[in-house]
Amino acid sequence: MDSLAKFPLILFEQEGGDSVLFYYDHSKRNVYPAEYAYNSYFVHFDKHNEYFLTPDYTTGELVFSNLKDDEFYRFVKIKPGLTRAEVLNPAFDIDSFIQLAE
Repeated sequence: MDSLAKFPLILFEQEGGDSVLFYYDHSKRNVYPAEYAYNSYFVHFDKHNEYFLTPDYTTGELVFSNLKDDEFYRFVKIKPGLTRAEVLNPAFDIDSFIQLAE
C-alpha cells in the first residue's frame, strides 16, 4: 500500500480549524477532518488511524507523523501563504510555487 503521506503541501485556512487540505498533485487534493489541541492537529485520513501535525519549535517546521507506519515528514511554513481557492485552481502549479518560495 502506498503511503498516505506523499504530499508536498498542507494548507491550514485558519489556526485551530476543523479541517486541513492536503495537496498530493494537480489531480488529487483532499480535505480531511482535524482536531486542534495543544498547538497540534490530529488528522483523520480514515476512520481507523490518526496522524499528527506538530510544530517543532526549535526549527519552526511542522512535523507530520504517521506512528502506525513509522513515517515522519517535515514541512516549512511559507509566507505569504496560499488560499484554498489558489490551491484548488486547476492552473495551480506546485513546482513553480516551490521554486518561487525558495
